[in-house]
Amino acid sequence: MDATEYLLSTKANKERLDAAIKEVKDGKGVEIKLKDLWAIEFEDAINEVNLAKQGKITLKSAEQLLDEL
Repeated sequence: MDATEYLLSTKANKERLDAAIKEVKDGKGVEIKLKDLWAIEFEDAINEVNLAKQGKITLKSAEQLLDEL
């Protein structure tokens, strides 16, 4: 199964994607640069590590988040 098939594999996913496509076509989309998206992800990872250091979450969950980057 490729990514498109997966994303369209449920009625809810298809409806959400169709709605998002309509929003973009209607001029309601928000442009974001890939480097900015990575910056947001990196900031989230740093926050998770800090929470782990404070004992508010397990270090394992913070490591898993870093692995996703």
